Amino acid sequence: VQIYGIKSIHPNPITPYSMIDYNLSKQADVSFKIYNSRGQLINSFSDGNKIVGNHSIAWDGTDFSGKPCPNGVYFIKMSAGRDSGIRKVMIVR
Repeated sequence: VQIYGIKSIHPNPITPYSMIDYNLSKQADVSFKIYNSRGQLINSFSDGNKIVGNHSIAWDGTDFSGKPCPNGVYFIKMSAGRDSGIRKVMIVR
């Protein structure tokens, strides 16, 4: 069975950063978008072109301007090629 997408986000709640562990079943350009509970895009970043296997990237809980995001629920959308998936996280400071 091929596993694809975000495997885990830890720690969750984010205090003050988290590691996003993900797996790819095929090589792809990987990017992440962070949305607040109202569906507004508050941050995005790329992890570049990655090979098949397990990978990790950190998110420090900040928005586009580098300011800490307030406490609340956020959604991390991972895109790899044409595939995507979403996981929910909480920020507690």
